[in-house]
Amino acid sequence: MKEKLCTLIAAVFVFLPWTIFPLRTFDWALELPAARIIIIAYALFMILSGVFSILVYIRWKIKNPVMTICTAINGIYAAFGAAALYLIAVSV
Repeated sequence: MKEKLCTLIAAVFVFLPWTIFPLRTFDWALELPAARIIIIAYALFMILSGVFSILVYIRWKIKNPVMTICTAINGIYAAFGAAALYLIAVSV
């Protein structure tokens, strides 16, 4: 049960960062304070989902094929989220 639940959560976390694209079609989401907040929130979510997937994969040893793919993708998302936070911190 724990294996299926963690795999489902990690799989959902793979698709959630893509919801930023429809959100950014609104005019208010492109203005400076809102845009920065949205990007920071999504970057933090991507980092936390990467950490979650890696911990589930390593600590709980849930290593089915779907979890392996989700861990790889969420790990890449976490790296890009950290890069986005770094770029925001440097530009301020």
